[in-house]
Amino acid sequence: MSAEMTRSILVVEDDHIDAEYILKTLSKFDVKPEVFPRSYEAIAFLQRADAQRPALVLLDWKISGGGASVLRAVRQTPAIATICAPRDITTSSPISIQALPCVSRCKSG
Repeated sequence: MSAEMTRSILVVEDDHIDAEYILKTLSKFDVKPEVFPRSYEAIAFLQRADAQRPALVLLDWKISGGGASVLRAVRQTPAIATICAPRDITTSSPISIQALPCVSRCKSG
């Protein structure tokens, strides 16, 4: 994975309507979304050597395969694991992740 920060956003969303809404919103900005409907596809993307480093990961927590598995992959990818602050955007509350301790350079929200 390229260590250079890009204007790429990784969107992990399995609901087609939600994904379309997110893409429509992101189209107003100068960003390049990479959309994956399944957790294993997002993880495979993160692990590719030629993948651009996303500036932001928008993750459906209740996605098939588990949002926790994608978050774990983000945290285990040194090029992008600079700040880990999982939040429930429907409530703006931090997500309790007891099974996923933050690495030392991540901040829990």
